Parts: sequence; C-alpha cells; structure tokens
Amino acid sequence: MMERYDEYKDSGIEWIGEIPAGWEVAPMKTIWSESKEIVDSGDPEQLLSVSEYYGVDYRKTRIGSDEILMRADSLKGYKACRSSDLVMNIMLAWKGAQGVSPYDGLVSPAYAVFTSIGNNYTPYAHYLYRTPLYCSAFKRNSTGIIDSRLRLYPDVFLRMPCIIPAFEEQKRIVEYLDAKTSQIDELIADQEKSIELLEEYRKAVISEAVTKGLDPNAPMKDSGIDWIGEIPKEWGQSKMKYLCRITSGSTPSKSVLSFWQGSIPWVSSKEVKQAEIWDTEHHITKEAIESCSTELYPEGTYVTVVRSGILKHTIPIARIMKPMAVNQDIKAMAFDDQSIADWVALFFTGLNDALLAALTNEGSTVDNLNTRAFENCPIIIPPKEIRESITLLLHMKMNKIDALIADKRQLIDKLKEYRKSLIFEAVTGKFKVPGVA
Repeated sequence: MMERYDEYKDSGIEWIGEIPAGWEVAPMKTIWSESKEIVDSGDPEQLLSVSEYYGVDYRKTRIGSDEILMRADSLKGYKACRSSDLVMNIMLAWKGAQGVSPYDGLVSPAYAVFTSIGNNYTPYAHYLYRTPLYCSAFKRNSTGIIDSRLRLYPDVFLRMPCIIPAFEEQKRIVEYLDAKTSQIDELIADQEKSIELLEEYRKAVISEAVTKGLDPNAPMKDSGIDWIGEIPKEWGQSKMKYLCRITSGSTPSKSVLSFWQGSIPWVSSKEVKQAEIWDTEHHITKEAIESCSTELYPEGTYVTVVRSGILKHTIPIARIMKPMAVNQDIKAMAFDDQSIADWVALFFTGLNDALLAALTNEGSTVDNLNTRAFENCPIIIPPKEIRESITLLLHMKMNKIDALIADKRQLIDKLKEYRKSLIFEAVTGKFKVPGVA
C-alpha cells in the first residue's frame, strides 16, 4: 500500500479533482511556448517521430530496416526540435501521441513543438500528458467531427490547465517512474520473447510434420523442390490452382451509402492476422453483393493477403467463420475437400518463411504476392489417412502452444495496465512516491 499525502485540496478544475495541498494548477502557457522554427534542409538521420507508446524517438528506430528514409532535400519545411521540447501530433494527442524529446532533431510540419519557459522538470510532463486523464481532456478540447479528424490546436492546448508539483518533487516522481516502468518494460519484453520462441517452435513442429510426416523411418524421396527437400516416398504433390478455386475480392463504391453499414462482414488485410476471423471492422449490404463484383464466401473459406505491408514478414492465412466478402487485397480459396483446405493452411503456416521468399515479388514498390507463383505453388500432400492423422495431432499440439501464448499475452496486457495505472496515480498525486518529504 503506497503512502498518501497528508492533505489534499480541490484543484478548481472539475476533471482534475483533488490534488496534494502543496501542488498547483496553472495554464500550459505558463510552462510552454510554441516553437515555430522551420528548417530549409536537414539530415534524414535526425528525423524524429512521436508514438502513443514510446513518445519521441528517432524515426529510423521505429520503421522496418527495409524502409527508406526520405532524402534530405525533402525535409524542407520541417520543424526544429530541441532536447526537452514537447512534441505533439495534434491529430493524435487524444491517443497519447506526444512526449518530451530526449534528442535534438527534426519533426513533421504536422506536429506542434513547445519549448519550456518555466521552472519545470519537463520529463514530468512527458508522463502527465500521456495519462488517460489528459488524453481525455485533449479529446474534449480537440476540434473535429470524427475521431480521425480531431485536432488539438496549439493555442487551445496552451490554455488548458496543468498539474504542477514542486520542481524537486517532479524530479522524484520521474526518477521513481523511470525505474518502475523500466522494470515493467523488461518483464513485458521477456514475455514477448517467450511468445516469439513459442511461435517459432510452433512453426517448426508444423513444418517438420507437413514435409516429413510422423514416421522417422519412412522411406524418403526427393521432392524436386529446393526449399522442401526430401519427403516420404508415398506422398504426392499438387499445385494450389488444382486444389482450390482462387478468387479476389473487391471494394464496393464508398460513394454509394446503401452499400455500407450492412450486416455482411467485409475482410480487409489487417483482419487476416488471426487463424480465425469471426467479425470485421467494416460491413457491407446485400445490395453491394448483388450490384458489384463482390462475392459472398461461405463459412470455412480460407483467405490470404496478396498486397499489404504485412507481406514483409509473413504470408498470413485465416479461415472465415461465417459468410463474408473480401476486398481486392485478399485472395479467397474455395476447396471442395475441407481436409485438403486444413492441410494447405498448415502447410502455409509451417513453411511460411520459405513460401514468403518464393511467392513475393522482389524489388516491387508494393509488397505483394506474385499471383502466378501463388497459383502454381507446389503443395506436398500425403495419402488421406496419413494427412488426417497428422492434421489431428498438429491441432492438438497447436492448441497447447496457443494456450501458452494466450496466457503470456494476457500477462502482457495486465503489465501494461499496471504500468498505465502506476503512472497516472504518481503524476496526479494519488500516492506519494518514495523519497518525497
């Protein structure tokens, strides 16, 4: 049980409530002034970004290694940022996309930059402004009709109230939170590493079973495919186009309102991340199905992504659990034999890395599957009895591994919630951090 302050007082701000008696509340403009220093050019290596979780960091550390930073001459009009400046994505302030920068650098013209003008310890603000208390206040004070259009303009931000403990107390709070959040982040990283290892093990188990079978003494033969190698002698192979009907989806016109807000789930690439898709963010109407080249696929249909950034890392494959339509970045695979369908899904899961290299277009400006290569993708197929026994065994093993992964993800969620709660209670004075008089 953490120690509370001896005395509290009304902050005078309804949404802030009570604060410790020795703390103050003052407008942001007494702490910050907007910096509008524009640069004519710059080094892309100095480009900073701001995220909801990390705050301000070098952009190069938050993008994939295969992404290309923009050229220096494209940075004209960007804003200068100094260490200890507050950087805010005004469109996502309500989601926590702001933070005090630990670096000198450059930020997008769409960001707002504020320089400290008061005797305040700016890292305290980094924690405070990212709490649900302030994110909610930022949302209420943002301008816009829908969430994706909300903007917290700098002049509005500067009029908002800020909780201000004494300078030394701010430092103590930050020191405490830095230590605690670091410990929590290490625990989260450990769990994430465990998940990664379990997923690798899961893939290896599947890969071995769908290419070598369950009998280690079975006679083998060369598959004729470099990335598969030898397979059991009695196993055969086919191509995707001979095993299923492969079709693409489409997007009904967004300008026709009667096509949208219906009851039919419409799958986009971001939803093909789980093994099973039970629902989608967007839904279309029966009219959209009847009027457009959009097909309604039955329950049990497998789908994969053919164009998306996710193809940098994996070829996802998922099973739809009710009738659904799909967009143009999705391939639907209709199998006549469900046991073959389930086998192909396992094959893609276990050999994902090899298939990713074999089926994606190298050097393409857009991450996509090579359609012809996908249609002609070789699939190793054992006799039905063997296939079904392997499928049953793999599903049993996968269920156990998936349960372990689910437990670890649940723990991660709890750790993140605890982290968030700890920060909120410390920066709003709900408890007194150790070392504070």
